[in-house]
Amino acid sequence: MGCRLHVAKKYDVQYASIDYFNYLIEEFHYILDALEIDYTGDVYEHDFEVGKEQWRTGMGKLATLNAQEPEVKREIEESLKRVELTPERMLEIMEEYLNAADPDNNYLNFSFF
Repeated sequence: MGCRLHVAKKYDVQYASIDYFNYLIEEFHYILDALEIDYTGDVYEHDFEVGKEQWRTGMGKLATLNAQEPEVKREIEESLKRVELTPERMLEIMEEYLNAADPDNNYLNFSFF
């Protein structure tokens, strides 16, 4: 069983394979946690959903990283450092996932398989 991350393009389960977090399940969850993005399941879940509004809120937090409280900023930077991404690049990836998601669904559906 593989561990590549896929985002559901449509709720009828058509997956887009966007290769940024393949085999990095925990690291992806840690970034979500650092950005205070709620998701279904726990850190070891292979299939989970994130509300689009939560996702956008996390993107806003990342876009205004320097304005965040020092502890929040440090946690976000450490989570990104684990996967060698800059905040700007992570924001681009998050936008790509949002654009790939089903426009008729209020959630982003993620699966590692």
